[in-house]
Amino acid sequence: MNRKLHIAYFLSAVNEFVGGADQTLFMQAYLMSSVNEVTVILPCDINGKYNTIFQKKCNDMCLNYKIMKYDAAYSIRRINAVGYLDAAREIENFVTNQKIDILHSVQMNPAVEYVAGKCKIPHVMNIYSLDAWEWQIPYSKILPRYVSSDSVFFLEKWKEYLQCSGKCIRVYSGIKVNKNYLECHKETMVLGTSGTLCEYKNQLEVIKAVETVIKQGRRIRLLLAGSRESAYGDECREYIKSHHLQDSIKLLGFMEDMSSFYEQIDVLVCGSKRESFPASIVEAMSCDIPIISTPVAGVPEILNNGTNAYITEGYSADSLAKTIEKLLGDHNNGNLYSLLENARKTYDQFFSGEAVKKQLSDLYHDMLSQPALQSGEITFHAELKRQIEPLIRRVKKTGITREDAEEVYSRMLYFMQIRDKITAKECYIWGAGKWGRLTKIILDSFMEEIHIRAFVDENKAGYFEGIDVIKKEAMVLQGDIAVFIGFMSGQEKAVEYLNNKNMEILKSVFIVA
Repeated sequence: MNRKLHIAYFLSAVNEFVGGADQTLFMQAYLMSSVNEVTVILPCDINGKYNTIFQKKCNDMCLNYKIMKYDAAYSIRRINAVGYLDAAREIENFVTNQKIDILHSVQMNPAVEYVAGKCKIPHVMNIYSLDAWEWQIPYSKILPRYVSSDSVFFLEKWKEYLQCSGKCIRVYSGIKVNKNYLECHKETMVLGTSGTLCEYKNQLEVIKAVETVIKQGRRIRLLLAGSRESAYGDECREYIKSHHLQDSIKLLGFMEDMSSFYEQIDVLVCGSKRESFPASIVEAMSCDIPIISTPVAGVPEILNNGTNAYITEGYSADSLAKTIEKLLGDHNNGNLYSLLENARKTYDQFFSGEAVKKQLSDLYHDMLSQPALQSGEITFHAELKRQIEPLIRRVKKTGITREDAEEVYSRMLYFMQIRDKITAKECYIWGAGKWGRLTKIILDSFMEEIHIRAFVDENKAGYFEGIDVIKKEAMVLQGDIAVFIGFMSGQEKAVEYLNNKNMEILKSVFIVA
């Protein structure tokens, strides 16, 4: 690549939150700013709110930035296809005026893909893990034709799903903490996890594993960094309290300065059940902190048990506890030294600034050397808009608030994609809260022929939206019936319950929230 390029990096987070996906793209922008002209694009919502944490990061790292309104989705069912052509107009003006050569986004961003096709410039999307069932949702042409992933595992899945080109680009963290705890005896080892407390990150099993090891007489503590404001976070907090673990296990909540977290811990534990390649692993490796991880997705591509990390056999507390015991034993007998040396070599080869910069440069070179690929003719976007407009009018007739309408719009394309799969004439809506109410609006607006038998909720009774609220055991799951899941936390358990009743996702079970 002989000339200096102008690359625009489109983040996805509006709220005051630093997620791993956005942080990865931001650090890619930072790396490439040393050899190219870079602009970071911060999204704002309908009220003009944007992420001031990333704004501060741009200022601190001397990166140009611009604020624009657009939507990005982290799953197929959350792509907002309403109004993205309006958002695309500002993006197109920016791309044209600034003579942008490459568009690089994170998550699924139809506005950016539309502009790429119209302006005949390449657009690459950083993509990550999906729930297994989402690969069954019919492909939409508004998704990109170039992708990058931090694991080969998910890169190949996305390439097959989208029939597109792409490369594996590893994570660069930029965090550096000097650790020398191995040079002296430590009476108490401090373990840490990093990431929002949620089911797929599996922190509760890590907590239970640490409890097991403590009961075996080991002196260890556990620090959990990440937002805990969720039902799953409440479950973790209650377990710690009810099992009297407050002195050994601490929930730190969201931490903006992750360097201070890595300074406190001696071992990073990743218990994830669904992930592409956990950014926390790379952050810890950059600080010479040993890794314990589950064999999730792309982890076995880079890390080998007993060579440069400790990999569990499974995802249970028992498997995690056995692996923690193995690390503690290696720390005591000195075997951890050689493992850490191998981990340093691994980091330099795959995750160092120079390594990732080379990976990105190769990707951009390949994209620019090929004819511009498009997700579909511009006429497809016009046809999609024509199909969606009458649905929007139906939603507005319900008297819905502006904020709730945006949530409904984010499921509109998904319902259009799966409409042919919904054959039931009657249904239950599982969840008598915000998303239960929105699910009813969706059904009333798009599939009014489906009769809602009842809302299902374990914590409520009586009526909701004028309809009976029942317990899950009271559902009659026979005949031509569907269940729409209208709540966020605990979806996996609900799906498992329904699977045991011979109901399947995208046949008789449909996740809405």
